[in-house]
Amino acid sequence: MTHPANDADATDSNHDARSVRSNRHESQTRHRGPTRSLPPMHQPTRRLQLLYFPDCPNWQLADARLHDVASQLGLSIEHVLVTTTEAAERLSFRGSPTILIDGIDPFAAGDEPIGLSCRIYLTPHGYEGSPTTAQLAAALAATG
Repeated sequence: MTHPANDADATDSNHDARSVRSNRHESQTRHRGPTRSLPPMHQPTRRLQLLYFPDCPNWQLADARLHDVASQLGLSIEHVLVTTTEAAERLSFRGSPTILIDGIDPFAAGDEPIGLSCRIYLTPHGYEGSPTTAQLAAALAATG
């Protein structure tokens, strides 16, 4: 389990992969040197964030479920501790836990209030404190 971040936005590094091709002709004959393979193109990393505040116990359930799905895909989870209403507004924090995939809340309907509160999710089993692992996997597949 990764350690929670303190209300900070992590920065992503963008990587460029470029191939270089040179053509050299010697007396209309192509000289071929040793064959070298280029490194594979860098695939952008999926960014999973779990926004939470410690007074809501639901974040631990969401963390366990998200960890199950993320570990199967080789992804890590960034924990973001939200402790002030200012931070909640800045992060569009719709309650604890909020799960962001590449900065998007796939479970938001758009009318949830912003602030320090516990959040519930509609699952096939009724309302729970976290999406199910199947819902999380489907959200990752839909945004990938």
